[in-house]
Amino acid sequence: MKHQHKSKLLVLLVLFINPMLLSACEHPDRENQAWESLFLDANNALEEQDYEKSEQLFHKCVTESEHVHPPDIRLAVSLGRLASMQIKSGHGASASNCYRRAIDVCEQLQKKQAGELVNKEMADSLVGLGQLLEQNSQSDEAGKLYQRAMELDQRCPESERTGDILLAQNLSTATANLAAIRVKQGQLAEAEHLYRWALEQKSLSDKERVKILPSFAALLNREGKNTEADLLVSKMQSESMREALIKSCDSNLLDGQRILKQQNDPARAIPVLLTALRDAQLLGQYDVHRLRALNALIACQTTTDNKYKTEAEARSRQALDCLDHMRDPDEPTAKEIDNTLHTIAAFYIHTHNDGLRAILEQQLKFREDHKGPSSHNVAEILLSLASLDYDRTDYAQAETRLNRALDIWLNYKDGVEKRHINDVVSLLYNCYTHDGKKELADALVKKYGDPNRSRRTTPGH
Repeated sequence: MKHQHKSKLLVLLVLFINPMLLSACEHPDRENQAWESLFLDANNALEEQDYEKSEQLFHKCVTESEHVHPPDIRLAVSLGRLASMQIKSGHGASASNCYRRAIDVCEQLQKKQAGELVNKEMADSLVGLGQLLEQNSQSDEAGKLYQRAMELDQRCPESERTGDILLAQNLSTATANLAAIRVKQGQLAEAEHLYRWALEQKSLSDKERVKILPSFAALLNREGKNTEADLLVSKMQSESMREALIKSCDSNLLDGQRILKQQNDPARAIPVLLTALRDAQLLGQYDVHRLRALNALIACQTTTDNKYKTEAEARSRQALDCLDHMRDPDEPTAKEIDNTLHTIAAFYIHTHNDGLRAILEQQLKFREDHKGPSSHNVAEILLSLASLDYDRTDYAQAETRLNRALDIWLNYKDGVEKRHINDVVSLLYNCYTHDGKKELADALVKKYGDPNRSRRTTPGH
């Protein structure tokens, strides 16, 4: 009930009491009720992070508002919110169409002098569409949209710029994105001017500021203004900014991973994950959030058939440097460290990197220290290392590791999948056979049955 009350009050204040909206609606009394109910429900779903339900309800808002002729501001609002949900679900083309429709509606309403609220909605759609164009490498066209959005948003009184949870795109976003484009175009002076202008806005929240400061600091460093850049970084590491950075980083990580999982589109996921890494870097070079972002990027880039091999190798080196400086980690950090070593090992296997053995040895020691020498997680690494030993015909070393792994799994209290023991026995049998230890090989057959001799264990866990 709390969320519903908050959402209803928010909508009433922003959409129904606002005289600018009432003047934009042709039939405010007759048509609002059904649309308002759907909009409130969609907003509640969004607050509860039920994005699928929110998208469905915003789609119904569009349908409901299409019944009004001529169209009023509700159609533009509905289209903009639906587009933002479609972006979250990875449907960029549909979102682009919604933004374009919303812009068309706002342009028609502007001819009637509908007021600042129409300008605000149009600016949000211009920014949203611009971001989609940027993702498709259409930076010049995106820049033109950002410029239009800035011109429109600057006409709004400052109270109109604060927005609500649904108004994700705003003046600062347009300004920051346009500044980033100018940096790419080599227009550094204009980019600096845009960043400074955005940061001077009193309505700029900590969350919005987080989006701008990292890129601005990088630009200042590029221009040789290192002292001012250092002051910015110091400011960003304050407690309030740190909280906002963490939220921004975590949100982008989730969005990037969702795109990769649901859409299997690394090209779209990587820019989102890079944004998460940008925020995480401001939390500290050896912060666990930076490690998590590097891990996500390496895992994503591993799926691209070596297209991003060079970048992934660089991220792996950065992650390993980060690991070297993490002393006495707590349990959540220790989990991130282990996950990152696992990801790097998988990347090295994928790219046939000679550093695989060193990574596995490092992970073995880490698991022994943090999970105990008799942990089943230790046995997994022992099996992977033994496979590498076998490949280079170091049968004695492989046998030592395999016997230790077998002992761990046979004595594991919670039980273990039979395939793990079969993997060890199969490889150990091959080692004994190649090493001329027929009696030990026969003993394995007698105890565990004849292993599948053609079976080989691939390094990995």
